[in-house]
Amino acid sequence: MATCMATTKKVTNQELSQAIEDVLLIGDSKDNDSSSASKLSLLNEEHFKETINLWVDAFQKDPMAAWLVDLGDHYDVENSFNDEQKKLLDLNTENFFSWPHRLIVKRKKGFVIGVTTKGSGEEEKDENEKLVGAMSLVPSSQTLFTIWDIVSNLLTIGIPTVVSWITKKQYGPFAEKRFNVVNKLAERQKALMTNHDERKRFVYVQTVGMATSCQGKGMGGKLLRTITSVADSMDAYLYLETESEENESFYQHYGFHTEETIDFKVDGDESDWPTLKMYLMIRNPVKKA
Repeated sequence: MATCMATTKKVTNQELSQAIEDVLLIGDSKDNDSSSASKLSLLNEEHFKETINLWVDAFQKDPMAAWLVDLGDHYDVENSFNDEQKKLLDLNTENFFSWPHRLIVKRKKGFVIGVTTKGSGEEEKDENEKLVGAMSLVPSSQTLFTIWDIVSNLLTIGIPTVVSWITKKQYGPFAEKRFNVVNKLAERQKALMTNHDERKRFVYVQTVGMATSCQGKGMGGKLLRTITSVADSMDAYLYLETESEENESFYQHYGFHTEETIDFKVDGDESDWPTLKMYLMIRNPVKKA
């Protein structure tokens, strides 16, 4: 009985913090590619704006970010969005990520691991360390959005732009409904993880994003290797959501499997791209020999 309770005990902030520090201290000696020049570290609330700006850049062409605003072909933002629409996209993406990120770093609901690199000095300020990637993590003992958290965010960040009566008319006719339906992801996380005793011990990989200039250079893999090492050291599951086959394949490379997919579509939406497919993925802990 004691063994079962130990197995299903939820991951705490203190436990996750210690595991991250231990893994970062050891480092990843297997990195022999271009990402070896990068450095991993824990970020805090002082890096809040920098992290949000990074994710806005990283998700410029993300299908979910574009689908939410309902302004054009969410699979081809570069060609189907004009400059004004791209600004609206970035504004909503900034708000979308600020809501959970504020709770994670300012209300201590979780942790953020950042990747920084030092430039060659060929460009102005390029010799300084620059944040090029970040991954936010929430342990299963934390509830990300309580009623007070929502009130606090409304007061400090403001209403999401696709919902606010001031700005929502600038977005597509189904943007508000799409935003509301995507919020059901929290219900599926609970069903897949919290309602399964053996999975209650998990870490939610809330956001992973790399600067567009650094995508495909191995740094995202460095983040994933870090969190898989952290999870294995705690005998914990990992859970995340993603929205493209390319991302699904990337995460599968690091031991995740797709537990289920969800097709999000709102009533009355007969646009050219009405459906967003989400992949809900889990990685089982790997026990060391």
